[in-house]
Amino acid sequence: MFEAIQPFLRTLQQVEPTSIPFANIISHSGSLDSLKIEPPRYARVPWFRYNLQCLARPGLNIPNLNANDETSVAVARQNLVRSSGLDPSQADAMIGALAREVL
Repeated sequence: MFEAIQPFLRTLQQVEPTSIPFANIISHSGSLDSLKIEPPRYARVPWFRYNLQCLARPGLNIPNLNANDETSVAVARQNLVRSSGLDPSQADAMIGALAREVL
């Protein structure tokens, strides 16, 4: 079994710790409840917005989602339930997947 994970372990020894994806989550000590999970890196760009209009029923509008703004995230959840064919749990899952780096 060691042979199967040896390349992974060797890479961990040689790589810069800050370049490991999710390093802040992997190395977090204590309760994960206090860990703030950011939006994906591409969604952190100030001008980036998700266009959710493709999920709207005909004739209804859904505003764009700014994953960096908690108000925008809450409004997107409400609008998805009201203006799309998604039920509340599906809308929560969709917004959670778009607004958080890991879920």
